[in-house]
Amino acid sequence: MEFWFVVACIVVLGGGVVAYGWLNDRRKSKVSYEELHAASQPIPGHEDLAVPEYITGAELAQVPEPLTLDDATRKELQERIEGAAPLPFGFSDDGYITDGPTGWAVMENPFVLVCGAGLTNMRELLPAIKIADGRPLVIVAPAAERELRLELAVNMRRRAFIHLLLLTDETDLVEQETYATPVQISELRAGYLPMGRLGCCDWWVSSASESWILS
Repeated sequence: MEFWFVVACIVVLGGGVVAYGWLNDRRKSKVSYEELHAASQPIPGHEDLAVPEYITGAELAQVPEPLTLDDATRKELQERIEGAAPLPFGFSDDGYITDGPTGWAVMENPFVLVCGAGLTNMRELLPAIKIADGRPLVIVAPAAERELRLELAVNMRRRAFIHLLLLTDETDLVEQETYATPVQISELRAGYLPMGRLGCCDWWVSSASESWILS
């Protein structure tokens, strides 16, 4: 009798442990999901600026189809590129491709931000995003943290904001052709970015290995 009583106790306790583990995993998953989609806290000095959202892999699969140039614009850009000197660097992720037939990332009439040092997080870019206000933004920096690169590429795929990230130390020609003035990361972190420090051009076209500034 005692033997079967002990067995019954073990079965009941074992079932309780399994049930607790299952419920605990459900709770953790729910908390993680809610944290992932929770609204971001206001950023001092930028309370009116929406922070790009994080999305899950399932949501990423539902992003819009790639943008595509019309035939006339593509032909015009191809002709102009033939007579322009390329810059020896291209886009940092295939998610920036906006024209499937050519594999180009094309920004029309963009602002150009030249960073004086490597980028570490999205908040450093908020002053430039605010100034751009929906206008395409080309971001040129010597480096960027891996998580930031992924976050930017995801936001481009979602069209959360239209931009292009290029990683290079060779910014002299960019500054010369767009009239951009390099901005230090400390200035961006402090929210200091006069519009006059940003450059601009008519078109910025990049492949995976080269870029062209067309004005």
